[in-house]
Parts: sequence; structure tokens; C-alpha cells
Amino acid sequence: MTLTDEQRAERDRRQWAQGRRVASLRALHGLLQKDLAQCLGYDRSHISALERGRRRLPERDARKLADLLQTTPRHLLEGEQ
Repeated sequence: MTLTDEQRAERDRRQWAQGRRVASLRALHGLLQKDLAQCLGYDRSHISALERGRRRLPERDARKLADLLQTTPRHLLEGEQ
């Protein structure tokens, strides 16, 4: 399926917003990118790309990350509490 420019822009906006939520909560809890990377089994650069909106957060990882950041997967993925 080919995305339209509008769909691509919306996807990019959602990924950026997810990344900002992860970065904000990580900082709030005094954690480093390497701490999140270790929890998820990723390299630190993967977390950096996630926080910059260059990678999306898979749902399975959102569960693990939500536990670590004391929030819900839905909040991480969609911004809803």
C-alpha cells in the first residue's frame, strides 16, 4: 500500500509525538537512553532514533517501556492516559 503525502505526514507526526513522550518520561524518571535500550534489548542509538521520531515504537516494546516509565502503553503510543 502506498501512502499519500498527507498519510506520510500524519505518520511522521505521530512518531515524533511518541518520541517526545518517551524522552520526556525518561528524563522525568532520571533515566538515560542506555537504560531504556538495555530494558528493550536495543542499542542506545535505536532509542535516540525513537526519541527523534525516526523509528516507531512497536506495541510489544511499548508494554515493557510503559512499565519502566510508570505509564500505560496507550499513553506512550497515542498520548492518552
